[in-house]
Amino acid sequence: MDNIIKDSATGVKSGIERSKRSFLSFLIGLFSIGFIGGAGKVLFQYIWPPKKLTGLETDGGNKVLNIPLSEIEVNSSKKIRFAGGTYIVIRTERGVFALSAVCTHLGCLVNWEPDAQEIVCPCHVARFDLNGNVIGGPAPKPLQQIKATIVNGKIEIKES
Repeated sequence: MDNIIKDSATGVKSGIERSKRSFLSFLIGLFSIGFIGGAGKVLFQYIWPPKKLTGLETDGGNKVLNIPLSEIEVNSSKKIRFAGGTYIVIRTERGVFALSAVCTHLGCLVNWEPDAQEIVCPCHVARFDLNGNVIGGPAPKPLQQIKATIVNGKIEIKES
């Protein structure tokens, strides 16, 4: 208790006050570093161009993307950037489906829920079927579909 000095003007015990301030300064600094790091990561991803797609071809002026069938297992999905948009490619027992991965409600990226066999937006729980039709939640329009077929052991996605 020798290091705690009571300030006669304020009546504050300065040793305890310094340790509280030091702890709060440390926490604020830690949160600031985390925030700046997270914002920097988002900015970096926005500025840095996406990886070039392998398997990208053209067919009569339309873009065609070929994904090896082994890259997407049955009842799973993969998000891709193609033809100026972000799409989700889903492979099920019924076939392959490619739809816009951007929810029509507020623009969040949707996810495939294999147990429910639905596409779900994590922001406001809009739900879509495999054809992109709205089956629940606040989404006003269906998801845009693009053509996806299985050809010679590859998933072929064509720009509409």
